[in-house]
Amino acid sequence: MSIADQLGIRLLVMHSGYCGRLGKKAGIGRTVDALNEVFNGAEASHVMILLETMAGQGTAVGSRFEELAEIIKGVEKSDLLGVCLDTCHVFAAGYDIRGYQGYENVMREFDAKVGKDKLKMLHVNDSKGDLGCRIDRHMAIGEGKLGLQVFHAVVRDKRFEDTPKVLELPTRDEEKIQQQLRLLHKLQETTEHVSEPKEVKIQSRLDESFPHDPTD
Repeated sequence: MSIADQLGIRLLVMHSGYCGRLGKKAGIGRTVDALNEVFNGAEASHVMILLETMAGQGTAVGSRFEELAEIIKGVEKSDLLGVCLDTCHVFAAGYDIRGYQGYENVMREFDAKVGKDKLKMLHVNDSKGDLGCRIDRHMAIGEGKLGLQVFHAVVRDKRFEDTPKVLELPTRDEEKIQQQLRLLHKLQETTEHVSEPKEVKIQSRLDESFPHDPTD
């Protein structure tokens, strides 16, 4: 937090830890104690810690909205604490965020249990694993299990228009990264719902939905 503060970084994304053999209740308690100690020692800091939604792998704490809500409730200076929602992770954790309705359902549940005002960042990632697989494996947008509608919903959601969004790709290929960014920008510009016909490969659908513009 001190380094981030010196660099002028205001949002610091962190995982909320693992409980091991202690169990979730004790693990959450340890996370709360640690965050209280950190915040008490950083009174002059302008940095907000964002707990990232986890995929549920192993004994990870924070894969369920209830767990994040319990941590936030237990932290004394909860105004310095927010959440980073990762689309791949919540899907892997069992939240069916696919499609426009799925996205709204998950966001409604998040708001009811945590509060949408606590959502300060979004990690926009597709998932290699199936719903509830508890495996943290990212895929490029449109090449995993989530489809396109959820990402269209994310980038068009006025509630989070000014919320930072981070694309985390399992590649360092610059051309691939730029292609993915162009796809998200085109989704953002598209006002009509994106169709997701069955039995059509994702890449073919991308080509049909967004014809290649030679000026891009």
